Amino acid sequence: MKTTEYSLGEEFDLESESLLGKDLKRFGISFTYLYPQSSLAIHLNNDWVSTDNEDVGSQVRRKFAGQLTSVCELFIERFYPELDASVSVRNLTAKNSKIRRNQRTALFLVDPNETRGIAEKLSHVAGFVCSRVQQNQPDLFFRDESTGLLASEVVFLTEQIDELRKRMSGIKITHPFGVETLDPSTELTGFSGEFDKFEFELSPAEQVSGLAIVDGFREFRNTAYLTIFDSAEILEASKVFVVQDTTLFKKITEAKHFGNKIRYVADKVFEVRPDKPTFILKDIEIVG
Repeated sequence: MKTTEYSLGEEFDLESESLLGKDLKRFGISFTYLYPQSSLAIHLNNDWVSTDNEDVGSQVRRKFAGQLTSVCELFIERFYPELDASVSVRNLTAKNSKIRRNQRTALFLVDPNETRGIAEKLSHVAGFVCSRVQQNQPDLFFRDESTGLLASEVVFLTEQIDELRKRMSGIKITHPFGVETLDPSTELTGFSGEFDKFEFELSPAEQVSGLAIVDGFREFRNTAYLTIFDSAEILEASKVFVVQDTTLFKKITEAKHFGNKIRYVADKVFEVRPDKPTFILKDIEIVG
């Protein structure tokens, strides 16, 4: 992310004391900031500010912070199992609207014991993950420069990065943000546009069949909604099927009108993600 992208609301060059590395007692130690592109509140005068309401706790920034939190907690569980520690996410808003980028999403290490060293380690974890989470950032694995991490830790985090990339795949970043850690020598990692679409290994299409009742349909969208069941119970309600053969709508309409059960045959197609298949209805038979 270019420095010039941090422009809106930056008429005042007022810096605040950084909370990074500070022990805030019941909140813990903050070890990573996620900065929005611009300030939440733009100073107008001593009485009024203009706010960017859409950016308050931006969902994408919050989601990414949550994913980063999960990685940090898995790291603690793996390499520091003796610690009674957790990681929390908090949205911080400055009392003084003249402070630059006056809203931040912060990650805190919460531990009743002395945790400064662990906070520094998690700062390295966050920096490592954020700098490698996009496919267009070269070399997702080892680099020559120091990461503050052991080889075994890097191998573990590389696996977590792939899982994070799967969960964030293709999500649009409507409000760009940057990430800052405790390490002052690292460059700001920026996120804008969208997260890369992960190249999943997709299974070939397969045929499925079963019993169902018609919940509804939208002919103009070539869509039918079927509740799948077996002899004992409902397996899935209002499952979406794509209807490419529009002659099937005659049977679908009849089954819906008379409340008939149907036996369906469909192709289960994996187009984008292995966990989100598309079901294409191929045939139905009214069975009573």
